[in-house]
Amino acid sequence: FKAGLRQRWTPLGHTVLYGEYLQSEADGVAQNELEWYGAGIVQEIDNAAMSLWLKYRNIEASDNTGVNYEDFNEVTFGALINF
Repeated sequence: FKAGLRQRWTPLGHTVLYGEYLQSEADGVAQNELEWYGAGIVQEIDNAAMSLWLKYRNIEASDNTGVNYEDFNEVTFGALINF
């Protein structure tokens, strides 16, 4: 699921705060489990038709094959300009 709050706190435009969570299990030859969670912020800039975002995500995976998976941490910053 992903849930958030969109509010106009600055004169630039709306600010969006959100959190996300996913848990998945798959049965088969290898019983796979995947879990991720994260949070982010988006700042809309109305005068430039632009959005800036910063997000963090942690991904954990495991299965029954004996492979040792390291947790994956992701930090992403980006921008989108609408034409």
